Amino acid sequence: MEVVDKSHLLIDNPIDLSYGATIADFDGDGINEIFVATQGGANHLFKRMGDGFVEITPKALMDESCSALGVAAADVTGNGLPDLYIMNSNTFAGALTEPDRLFLNLGNLQFHDLMVNHPDRNIAAGRSVAFTDPVGSGYIGLYVANYGAPSKMYVSNGKGYFRNEAPVGHGLGVIAGGRSVVSQDILNSGRMDIFVLNEGGPNLFFRNHEEMFEESAEELGLDDPDGNGRGVAVCDFDRDGMIDIVYCNWEGEHRILRQLDEGGFVDVAPAQFSEPSKARNIIVADLDNDGWEDIFLNNMEEPNRLFFNNRDGTFREVDPGPMLLPDGTGTGATCGDLDGDGMLEIYICHGESMPMRNRLFSLAKNENHWLRVQPLTPAGAPAIGARVELHFSQPMTRFIDGGSGYLCQMEPVAHFGLGPSEFVPTVYVRWSDGCESYLKEVKADSFVKVPHPETPEADADA
Repeated sequence: MEVVDKSHLLIDNPIDLSYGATIADFDGDGINEIFVATQGGANHLFKRMGDGFVEITPKALMDESCSALGVAAADVTGNGLPDLYIMNSNTFAGALTEPDRLFLNLGNLQFHDLMVNHPDRNIAAGRSVAFTDPVGSGYIGLYVANYGAPSKMYVSNGKGYFRNEAPVGHGLGVIAGGRSVVSQDILNSGRMDIFVLNEGGPNLFFRNHEEMFEESAEELGLDDPDGNGRGVAVCDFDRDGMIDIVYCNWEGEHRILRQLDEGGFVDVAPAQFSEPSKARNIIVADLDNDGWEDIFLNNMEEPNRLFFNNRDGTFREVDPGPMLLPDGTGTGATCGDLDGDGMLEIYICHGESMPMRNRLFSLAKNENHWLRVQPLTPAGAPAIGARVELHFSQPMTRFIDGGSGYLCQMEPVAHFGLGPSEFVPTVYVRWSDGCESYLKEVKADSFVKVPHPETPEADADA
């Protein structure tokens, strides 16, 4: 399978110290943009126009006075537009002087920082952030993984009011070497769990028991106390209906953790994959649309690596072609279908050790079919935390991402490769608030938006 370098499409592509990135439709026109966090300069918002991506960054999001690292987007006010959390950090660990931002999207690319006068805004060396629905209310809050300072869990009333409910120094407010965070219904309880990768200490898994979180990483086999975590993704790489976890460690063994029917996780990574490297980020997605999720491992100043799924939950390493980038200064990476052709693109941020241009790649278009599903909130925004299943003899499962990888967030769409299948018998959607929908006999090669059941026109559309 050929890897295609699409970096020439990045018409505005400055030489920068780029870190995290997220993909979302910030201007509400139905076309996703790429937001890139930058250290030592302005942040960037790139939009596909004509034959390439050009910069359309509004002044507020440039935020040139701060040093941006991690980013994620979600509609926290219920107006149907994605708001943007920017994690700023000008120091390695502990407290700092640059506060995080939560830019509320007012429409027409106008933004206002909700956290300007917030009594508990995050002013610490954060690394990653993930939007989540901790109590299953449908109101989106977020978890901030800090390094050497208390992490924070902001809960929301759905109208832009946030408060931190993480106790300082323990539980969700633990002081650790937080690097990456992902929040999804990993244990299939109907509530969104939180998994945090740490550096210099064990990982943390906060099992969601309705309104109480229980730290369970060691019990589940996820603590990895000698690891130095970086990128993380949740998936179902073996299509058994159980949610698995894939993550990378900085100069340590990388993990493919299969969830067991009897509970807990076991590392099934082959030696070729687990081999230590200067790993920064990891993406798990069906890059060739054959129906099975593949893995891209983004390294810094070492060759990147690409692993194809053997269509049985095992992996083989393949030549990443131009995506090898042996001298790349890779930091963040995100993926999404940026041109609407049904193939996922991977956008790679460069810049930690030296300024570089960012890069864009995808696999060459093939004959495999695909389906893209986007569950919506009652306001019409992507429904963070929604679970989407395709019911074949072996199920396929995806989530709408609220933040994953390292410093980054993937596009808010459940992307499925279908191989030769021209339709899907059943599409099942479960929102974070427990609402459900079923779609029958869905045609392949289409993008399906699924309204929330409480949306007035939902019955007619479904």
